[in-house]
Amino acid sequence: NPVFKSTILNPNTGKIHHIKVPTSFPYFDPMYAAIPVLCDSLTNYYKITSVPTAVQNGNFKKSVLSSVTQSDVNTINLQSSPVTVLVSHTTSGQTRTVNVEIKNVSTATLATGYVLQLAVVERVITYLVAPGGNGEKVFPDVLRAQFPANNGYTGQVITLPAPGMTSIYTFTYTLNNTWVASQIEEIAYVQNTASKEVMNSGASYDCQI
Repeated sequence: NPVFKSTILNPNTGKIHHIKVPTSFPYFDPMYAAIPVLCDSLTNYYKITSVPTAVQNGNFKKSVLSSVTQSDVNTINLQSSPVTVLVSHTTSGQTRTVNVEIKNVSTATLATGYVLQLAVVERVITYLVAPGGNGEKVFPDVLRAQFPANNGYTGQVITLPAPGMTSIYTFTYTLNNTWVASQIEEIAYVQNTASKEVMNSGASYDCQI
């Protein structure tokens, strides 16, 4: 985490959306213990057998996190997308309402076979005592929940809008008392169900950058 943060996350603020998915191995992880079914579903979906593993754009996997380079980030950022994804939220007490706007910015009628995923992340989690065996105490962008909330990883089947049109999806959930509310943000992404490729993504913190 420290190396990845200094070499990839910090230099690319505003260019990437990062989600850290806890796993059941190699040691006890309290972040995994909070949402084990969801974490196991993601681990199986992406066929993760060792950690840390990086999955970029949903279908490009590197089994060694330190092998992710600036060139990898640049290659993906040079790609275009037929859709934009904008995420915003409002909070009333413990209730968080999230709006996701998906716009077709192309001239094409887009194919079916896509789902919308909404991940809830805690931007920074800091422990006084390291929870694992490697001594790390600070963890960025930790997955806390995923919607639709179905105890697994499937996503909401969507029909992408016609050229020039926008579709809006709304999600509501309750902030968990164990989370630091000021650190809770959402990342939405449109994913191809066949290839696992992420067409595009957006985050509630994009406008804050």
